[in-house]
Amino acid sequence: MKAGPGIKDGLLLLVSGTFTAVGLLLLIAGRGGRGPIAVSTFFGMCTCIAVWSIVEKRRMAESLEVTRVEIVGSVPIPARQGIRWAMGIGLTVGGGVMAWSGGPIGAGFQAISLFLVAVGVVLMGLLATGRAGGQTLTFEPEGLRFGNRRGSFLVRWTNFARVEVIEFQSNPALVASVHDVGELVASAGGAGTPEGRKVARAVVQNRTWVGWDLFLLPYHFGIDAVLLAKAVASYVEDPSRRAELAPRRALSGGAADRP
Repeated sequence: MKAGPGIKDGLLLLVSGTFTAVGLLLLIAGRGGRGPIAVSTFFGMCTCIAVWSIVEKRRMAESLEVTRVEIVGSVPIPARQGIRWAMGIGLTVGGGVMAWSGGPIGAGFQAISLFLVAVGVVLMGLLATGRAGGQTLTFEPEGLRFGNRRGSFLVRWTNFARVEVIEFQSNPALVASVHDVGELVASAGGAGTPEGRKVARAVVQNRTWVGWDLFLLPYHFGIDAVLLAKAVASYVEDPSRRAELAPRRALSGGAADRP
């Protein structure tokens, strides 16, 4: 993946920003009924995504200059639930406004808008009930552990075959291939366990969707994709650094140690 915004990013921002402005001008002029509200809402959401993508890619371009990445080992890095909640709320509110105001555009537009509402509601419901979210990443001396509320699996540093950053639907993603998928399954409990079967299915799905064994959207964890890739590569390529990831001992001499 080429770090830094490209022509496509600039065009998306230009087109979405232009249509957002046109919708607002029509709304101010009192023309088109509710239609301009739907146009401004849809393209306003697209504009926000375009701006976020450009900012993220600029940050990634700056990260290319980093020569060493330090990670606090054996401490789970949790996924940021706020990002998923923002997505759910945005889809629900934005889709609702579009469905309410999109009558002049057509029934098809309203149907798509209601679908966005449904996706947002389902996502928030899964988050509220704990059935979504809860993922963690943990850098351990043996490898990178992917965890969730139901279990985890370990990708040993020696099992990584290749690590790259790609663009997936305008989002920076970390992808990797491994030498032995069976080792991933075994680390989750084995092929005969529900957790092991889930890992095996996930690998098959990842290969179908993106052509890689492992797939991760680092922004869900608030991590720069380039820095994450550099960190993983450093522990894969330099075994001497893996000891840095051992759990750190607590400092003695605190109140609990005093007589």
